[in-house]
Amino acid sequence: MTFSLIKPRYCKDFWKAISKQIAYENLAKGCEKNPQRLIQLITILSKSSGVPFGICSGQGWESEDKINLSAYHQLKTGSLFVAATCMGAVSTGEDPEPWVELGARIGEAFQVADDLIDVTCSQKSMGKPTGQDIKNSRPSAVADLV
Repeated sequence: MTFSLIKPRYCKDFWKAISKQIAYENLAKGCEKNPQRLIQLITILSKSSGVPFGICSGQGWESEDKINLSAYHQLKTGSLFVAATCMGAVSTGEDPEPWVELGARIGEAFQVADDLIDVTCSQKSMGKPTGQDIKNSRPSAVADLV
């Protein structure tokens, strides 16, 4: 099979899998001098992407009729920013706890900005489909205000 015959969806799935493998490989390499940090880093990353405190929970809330928008934003995107700030702290040998609030606030602000962009920008200017929150009945800061 030549590369041109591979369906775009499969290419996208392939690159997602490769990027995850590279991410975990880089985590492991970065912890060679301090292997005890690897366990903390993987724990933080797993918690932020899984259930009940990660982005998977946030995605699941999209099927609910009524939700707490702030909690949804904190789970959906905020959890990833919390992971980024906490993993940065752990990587340098610091306590991650003081960084939780910063990651949560940045993540929630990012999600609100994304909600606004979804209704105020064109697909061409964003380089991705817009109007998706309304189209898919997703919770959003804009819908909450209307």
